[in-house]
Amino acid sequence: MAGSTRLSPGLSRSQGVAGVSLISLRCAKTGGAHDIIREEMPVSFAEIGALITRDPALRGGRPIVAGTGVGVRTIAIENNRGLSPEEIAADRPPLTLAQIYAALAFYHANKQEIDADIAAEEQAYEEGVRSSRRAGHPLSGDGQIGNLPHQDRKRLPRRP
Repeated sequence: MAGSTRLSPGLSRSQGVAGVSLISLRCAKTGGAHDIIREEMPVSFAEIGALITRDPALRGGRPIVAGTGVGVRTIAIENNRGLSPEEIAADRPPLTLAQIYAALAFYHANKQEIDADIAAEEQAYEEGVRSSRRAGHPLSGDGQIGNLPHQDRKRLPRRP
């Protein structure tokens, strides 16, 4: 192996390929050699904090997965509905499993703030539905086109 380094009498270390080290030990009494192969930790790590960001121009400054525009609350909602991190990653191919776990870690570290934001959004949606019903909006919040004779109404899917 290339690049052998002497550590102490009877001990040397050689750097092999891609983070694998060979450490040779020589017994002081018998002179016998013993080799230990050891994998080393990678030199660079992804900084967890760099995976989540906030930008006032995106999603109203809410936390998002960096470089994607996917909101942390979107990941949290999907997880709270019973989807596993692996299922969420499979449904959102640009996201890695590490990004999903980072979003969930951020959510759990800031659960109160994000849950309050989710609840406020749901309340605003419900208020909008009630308001459109009162105003006689053609799409009443019940998933039907309003003010038409019953037989002419078409069933529309409800918003989750």
